[in-house]
Amino acid sequence: MASLRQLQASFSKFRHLVSECRASTRQPFETFADLAWRDGRGRITQARGRCLEISESGARITYSDRIALPAVMQIRTEHDGVVRTGRVRHCTPHGSQYEIGIEFCDPAALQTPAKT
Repeated sequence: MASLRQLQASFSKFRHLVSECRASTRQPFETFADLAWRDGRGRITQARGRCLEISESGARITYSDRIALPAVMQIRTEHDGVVRTGRVRHCTPHGSQYEIGIEFCDPAALQTPAKT
């Protein structure tokens, strides 16, 4: 059975591979963000998180609780106040927080099912 250290190392390598496949490079973007999301059951939740990285195509957010997938999220960062909408692609435990990966999209595109 793989040890926790081996699993963490494997996850780190996987994350690096995924980041190399991004449409645009994410840049560090340490700022608070207002979050609003609709989960798969249609419930809307509003909260405050922290935006760690951002690009034209997505962002990495930390938040205190797990987000049920599938979910659509809007973020508005303190830094620029721009509202961005996207699909939550993952919600991964990271210490006492969860890291949320968001792929930005045109809100009109949300009328169609997500690609898997």
